[in-house]
Amino acid sequence: MRLRGFRRALPALVVALLLVTAGCSLPGGGEQSPTTAPGESPSPVPTDGSPTGTAGDVAVPGVEDGRLVDAEALATAHAEALTASSFETRRVQNASVVVPTGPNSSQVARTAIVQQVVAGEGGSPYRYQQTDSATGFRLQAWGNDSVRVFRALQGDEVVRPPSVGESEPVSSLVSQRSLRAYLESGNFTVQETTTRNGTTLVTLTADELAVENDSDLFVRGSSDYEEYDATVVVSESGVVRSLELSATYDLRGERRDLAITYEVVRQGGVEFEQPEWAARALAAATPTEEPVQTSTPT
Repeated sequence: MRLRGFRRALPALVVALLLVTAGCSLPGGGEQSPTTAPGESPSPVPTDGSPTGTAGDVAVPGVEDGRLVDAEALATAHAEALTASSFETRRVQNASVVVPTGPNSSQVARTAIVQQVVAGEGGSPYRYQQTDSATGFRLQAWGNDSVRVFRALQGDEVVRPPSVGESEPVSSLVSQRSLRAYLESGNFTVQETTTRNGTTLVTLTADELAVENDSDLFVRGSSDYEEYDATVVVSESGVVRSLELSATYDLRGERRDLAITYEVVRQGGVEFEQPEWAARALAAATPTEEPVQTSTPT
């Protein structure tokens, strides 16, 4: 791949690359890292636990008789339960995708897209970052329930200056649409229930696709998915605490592999600051208005 030439492309291609490769619905998505304030140590979601019951012991939104039958119900419950307090999430996609190299050209490139979100209760305020480690492109955003500030960078160079626009819907911040698509893709069944630090969790797994047409399923232009495998861990309230998905697929005549992970890193007690670049952009756009909130109470 001619990365040097590609990296000198128009800023619009920077945005196009990241939005295409990750399927991001946030036009300004940004996530220096918003996940942890300077000097702060993250408090990860506990991972220790032991089996406590069988598949039918716990009621989970969208799950009946040990099977996931309503992915939309589970994705909706996830959004509502997650935003009941402040939170931090992380989503990673490793895949080969078709990316633009110019106004009328494209090629296949291996990408590693990382999306990070931290948000206050109800999803406001929030910070978002999306990074492609293969090219060094980053999209960053800060917003609240009324406004959003967005910029794009390549490395430390700003390639799209900050712009102020309407706030993002909460559904975008919690990856509701993406999670629904992941959950709809497989034949998920309950494997076990566990208790971790007083929280009951249900593990669901899938080893077969549940869709008739897999064209463009996870990657634009892809088809013929095989070796599909997915695991989801869900709380009783419906929060998708973690998701792991892998598969192989065809793209432009060659077999490729895909790996997707999603996790709730923290829920509750998440604090973060408004970045200086966002504060300056808001001040320049609204010089006569009251200052926008710069910290997140939890």
